[in-house]
Amino acid sequence: CRARRLRLRYRIPLSELAVKRCDKILQGYEEKLKLIARFESMKRKIACISRLSEQLEDAEASDEEQYRLYGARIKELSHEILQEL
Repeated sequence: CRARRLRLRYRIPLSELAVKRCDKILQGYEEKLKLIARFESMKRKIACISRLSEQLEDAEASDEEQYRLYGARIKELSHEILQEL
């Protein structure tokens, strides 16, 4: 077995080889699935929604245009997040 030859040749403990192999497998999955990139994208959008909601709370009640703009942006970001799921 290749792993055994490497382990014996370089005197690497089996667990260290197993960890390296698992890391390589996980890295391959990440390249295919892009889970981290999708998570980071959603995290940024959720942070933006949070800021918009705070600004919406601070906006004056009489400023209907501001409400519409914030509401439209929140709706847009929410839709983008749902598309990524």
